[in-house]
Amino acid sequence: LDGLVRKLRGDVRPSSVALHHTIIFTFEMTHSIDSFQHIVPSFSNLFLTGTLFIELPPVPKGSARERDLLDKAIGEHAEKRNAPVIDSFAGIKDVELFGEAMGLESNYVKTKFLIKMIRRGKESSINDLLGASNALLDKELFTFKVTRIMCARLDATITSLKRTKNYRGILSLLDADANRWVREEAAAECASWKTNNFATVSLIATHSMVMRLKSISESLDDASMSEKVDVICLMSGTLLKAVQAQEEEDIQNV
Repeated sequence: LDGLVRKLRGDVRPSSVALHHTIIFTFEMTHSIDSFQHIVPSFSNLFLTGTLFIELPPVPKGSARERDLLDKAIGEHAEKRNAPVIDSFAGIKDVELFGEAMGLESNYVKTKFLIKMIRRGKESSINDLLGASNALLDKELFTFKVTRIMCARLDATITSLKRTKNYRGILSLLDADANRWVREEAAAECASWKTNNFATVSLIATHSMVMRLKSISESLDDASMSEKVDVICLMSGTLLKAVQAQEEEDIQNV
């Protein structure tokens, strides 16, 4: 593309060149035309003969369309990262550059990457990175999204316990209002991802993540969010303690 632009020199329109660059970069990030053809304006006409000589509307900086495009790229990277330990953001540097080209700050990309890793149940691989990058996080975004993810996990745990006779009594230990709120937050999280399928994660790992979330939320000046984190912290701790006690009793009864 750059070679063609140099050959054509002054006859091309900068807005068209910029849009072509955006498309190429986006395809490198997502490897899917379907992921962005509805997001980029004039996509159906973009590759017609003579398009480089026509002014084309750009994707608005910081728009919801750009966020969708960037989130798709971040999600693709999170899906592919399966290393047992990820201790830096070096693997998503290209996505950060993509975000910066769209006028978005790198802390948004870093935060969303961590959120998507947690959403996929991969937090064990980013434990060190999460601890080291505390100052780089968009803490409000992180706390809001991870709180919902934890609610979805807890709701799935509660649903599972209901199916097992020996564990149904544990549910009586939970506050009814808290239980209802967790279920509502879980439903909202599932709706935002357009799926009810969550990675299977142990209750121990979930409680550990909730405790880390509590630590992060304490630095926010948001009493409402802190209260919500306290609710899931109490619930996950109660469930973990009760389930472990029931497991010990089952072993003794064998």
